[in-house]
Amino acid sequence: VPKLNIDPEIPESDYMEIDRETTQYIENMTDAEITEAREMLLKSLKPGFTEKLMKGKTLAQRLNETSSYQPLNRQDQSPKTLENDESMLLEMKEKFYSDTPIEYEKLEWMGVNFKNDKTLSSYKPQNEKYDDPCVTTPLDPPEASYRFDFNGKIIDKDSDVPSHIGLHHHGAEPDQAGYTMGELLYLTRSMVPSQRTIPLNIIGRIIRKVRVGYYGIETGRKIIDWAIKLKLPTYLRMALDDKFETVIIAAVDVISAWIIGGSNEFYQEEKLWEKANRLYRGYEFPSLRGKDDAQTKNYFGIGINAYEIGEGEYDTTENHIKLASKDLIAGLISMDITHRLLYLLETVRLPYVTSEQILLMLVRFARHSRKTAKIIFECHRLLDVVHEKFLCLAWPPVDNNDSSSNDSKYPNLTAAKLIHILCQSSKKISKEIINKYMNTFLRYITINPASFSNELEVNVGYNFFLETLRIYQTLAAYGLYHEIFSQTYCIVNWYLVREILYSLTPPWEWKNVDNYQMRQKLGIATSFFRLLEIWIRVQNSESGNIKEYGAQPSEIIRDSVDFLANWMITFSSSLLSQNMDIREDYEKALNLMSSITRYISAWCKYLGEHQLKDTSEILRTWEKLNLAYWPSSNLCNYLRDQLTNQIQKMEKISRDDIWQISNLS
Repeated sequence: VPKLNIDPEIPESDYMEIDRETTQYIENMTDAEITEAREMLLKSLKPGFTEKLMKGKTLAQRLNETSSYQPLNRQDQSPKTLENDESMLLEMKEKFYSDTPIEYEKLEWMGVNFKNDKTLSSYKPQNEKYDDPCVTTPLDPPEASYRFDFNGKIIDKDSDVPSHIGLHHHGAEPDQAGYTMGELLYLTRSMVPSQRTIPLNIIGRIIRKVRVGYYGIETGRKIIDWAIKLKLPTYLRMALDDKFETVIIAAVDVISAWIIGGSNEFYQEEKLWEKANRLYRGYEFPSLRGKDDAQTKNYFGIGINAYEIGEGEYDTTENHIKLASKDLIAGLISMDITHRLLYLLETVRLPYVTSEQILLMLVRFARHSRKTAKIIFECHRLLDVVHEKFLCLAWPPVDNNDSSSNDSKYPNLTAAKLIHILCQSSKKISKEIINKYMNTFLRYITINPASFSNELEVNVGYNFFLETLRIYQTLAAYGLYHEIFSQTYCIVNWYLVREILYSLTPPWEWKNVDNYQMRQKLGIATSFFRLLEIWIRVQNSESGNIKEYGAQPSEIIRDSVDFLANWMITFSSSLLSQNMDIREDYEKALNLMSSITRYISAWCKYLGEHQLKDTSEILRTWEKLNLAYWPSSNLCNYLRDQLTNQIQKMEKISRDDIWQISNLS
């Protein structure tokens, strides 16, 4: 029952007088009058309200309950001071802002004197999880005190930098120009978007300078080690969750700089992967993860000391940071970066360059290990978005006079590489990719790139043709997709043989050294013969028979023999006297000849396992290639000399000598 709401301006005696008169009036009523009044009230009031009144207390009882009530005297009450509750402010800070450092100068400006209070000056919360990255201590390494300008250059402490440049700020050392790594990380959590973007841009420039050795190998290693100790991977992952597009773009750029270095560095590295792909069985998946020690536990392809992480405690922020310090990619994957990248690609309107950086990162993630490749594939809708936005574009390209970037109107080659790497990682994943995405790639090999209108489109067409053939190599090695490719074989074979193979000349006869399309044709021809070889070699595991559907790949054998014989004849003996390294063009040519030779060998083996009525084709092959004299041929002598030279020039490479290896694997 609610208490009586007494008006302080009405004397209490008036309430009692009204109650006395009412009671006396009721006492003077007859029983019939009381019964009649009661029935009238019960009829006019709601039953629930009547029941509530019947349970109520009398006025006297209610007055006794409120007799201790006194109006609030605000002048008598004084606010709690620091002396009354010394730990109140720090308890609030620990509860609501546990990861924010205490700024004593600002608190003193507000009237709170911490320095004179022994209790508070020695106070340190037990649950404090984060150190202040801005404040350096005597125990910190020298790189903790490095100050960087806006371009990522280290500023000399003795240099006189004008204040109007903007490098002086309210940090631990306001008289010093520049920002330490700790101060940059602290600013990435500013409330102002521009103040979050600028430090991210500076960190990106620092990392790029480290990668190119601008500071020196040892200094660069120390800078990165200190940044990791300050939990830089966590700050970058948090920046990806920002709601402002400029901050997101800057965060993607920093992570891309750390993992890849830039598109130029990525494509330089891609050349190494292309060389590996041209090797025998180069279509198989190369895993970058290291060997596991007996004293380690394996998380995302990296070993962590078993005693460092307990069972069931892996999915914590501290362990993510620990993992990222040993393997950046594994740490970012454990922080669920793939789902965030999916959101950015699908929802945020990013510049083409930023989208390309995300695709390049996904390619690097997929190459990290089979586990990361599986995580990328199983990330719901990630591949669907990549396929829809970057591969399902008009082919041949259509010029719609759009003012947007020319790059955005072509299918994205990096997206195709991602599909290729995922196919390499697992046969199960390959089957799913065939069902969902491979129909898109058929058009890249059924349309002749030479028929496109301009040189740029021709080059894009050749690149996609080559990447599609590499995907087919991987699928063929699994025993998949033969029936589909056999249906397109008749179309592909015509212009592959007539327009690519017959138009190729050996690199030692090239007059124009910078012949880009000729190099592209070399790669396509090599991949095509590699595919035919795999196609013949793959056997049915149950019956042991060759799995071939429709057109026989042996139809091209005569053209292959003639092509190989011609190249061997044109290899001049004058090249033997040249003490030179194998140029990339020569290397591709030798890869092509090797692929054709293996294809012919596989074809002969296939024929040898079946009863033949006519052996004339085999005899022709033997005579045309003059195989009996191969060991003494100019080409074989050249290869022997080059092999000896290359072995002598090889140097032992140690993983410990390159700081990037642990974080780029």
